[in-house]
Amino acid sequence: MNLNKNSRLISSFVKPATRKRAFLCWNKLKTCSSNISVYTASQNEHRESNLIESREKNKLQRRTLLFDEAKKQQLADRVPRIEKIEVKYKGRVLTDDAIMFMNKNLSTPYHCAMQIHKLNWYQRLACLCCIYNSKWDIHSPLPFDCELELLKFTMNNSLQWQHEQVNKAYWRTCSVILGAVVQEAFKENQKIGLLKIPEISVKSGAFCYDLLLDPGMRDWEAREEDLVFMSKVARRIISKNLKFEKLEMEAGIATEIFQEEEQKLNTIAELLEKNGQDSSIPVYRFGEYMDVIEGPLISNTSHIFHYIVTALHQVSKETNTWRIQGLSLPEELKLHHSVWSVLENRARKLVREDLPENCDLGVDNSKRFNMHRYESIENKTKIRSKATGQWLHKDWKTSAEKIDPTVSN
Repeated sequence: MNLNKNSRLISSFVKPATRKRAFLCWNKLKTCSSNISVYTASQNEHRESNLIESREKNKLQRRTLLFDEAKKQQLADRVPRIEKIEVKYKGRVLTDDAIMFMNKNLSTPYHCAMQIHKLNWYQRLACLCCIYNSKWDIHSPLPFDCELELLKFTMNNSLQWQHEQVNKAYWRTCSVILGAVVQEAFKENQKIGLLKIPEISVKSGAFCYDLLLDPGMRDWEAREEDLVFMSKVARRIISKNLKFEKLEMEAGIATEIFQEEEQKLNTIAELLEKNGQDSSIPVYRFGEYMDVIEGPLISNTSHIFHYIVTALHQVSKETNTWRIQGLSLPEELKLHHSVWSVLENRARKLVREDLPENCDLGVDNSKRFNMHRYESIENKTKIRSKATGQWLHKDWKTSAEKIDPTVSN
């Protein structure tokens, strides 16, 4: 039966005015139908996004609960009763030296710093600790009698290796924050794997984190707006003044915490192979973020002043492996904006140290890099006073909607 032929036959017996009203009603009906379809699709997408977001929140809550339980269990096992230890503090001069009696497996170098100066000057500036010429985290408990030194970013009468250890700890900490930025910046439906933090020297000009991105992002390119957005996310994390808390835990507990992240499970397996199957796994927590890394890290995000995300380079298209890079300087080492801009542009260049295996780079390393090509990313995240036009050092622009590579390109 030919519907079009019959409709023309019927319309020939209908008055023109009636036929016109019928066609208008039919067009409105089609428009309403299409709008309902679009609304239903958007509602389904919104519902799916909320479901994924709730799963991520449940995962973070589960990790935090497991971390707290492991911490309480260790405290119960190591501290059946309160015991005292003797801690000798070695200051800059003889008059700064001190002897303190602290609680074994409870007191940390941070607590010792609180006892040294009544104005808490040491605890604000100390970023790392040195015990018998070995590195120690500020917030890690002291298990034995010891002699400690508190390391800062500005040390006049210190050995060269102490400055190097502070620089390495700061660079390593900034890389850990990059991992938190990636987890926060991309939409929840994008699968992002944190591969490893490469051992990068400070002289390279940028700290890094190697990533495994979603297969759908194989042809994606990071825009300048994406780098600015990730820098804003980093500023939001840093502004919370989060402390870096280390916990040496059993491999089984660490595996349970990171059971949904294949890359972290591989990192745990590598550490067990390196240090022995009975060795403990170092897990750091700051806020709701956690990472597996040997450390040490600085004490708190409040030490960080300049911080930006400078580049996202694809180092292997076959495996879709990327390297995210950033640049930072501590509160005690602020720079003039013109010098910072030069360092910022230099940090955009791909750092080729400790690259992952099977890299298929097509970048010409001998090509001259323009140090003044781009505008400053940090300037785009600053808030300036309406009265004076000066930069408000403690205020930064907030981040907008998360990155969605399916839309950005």
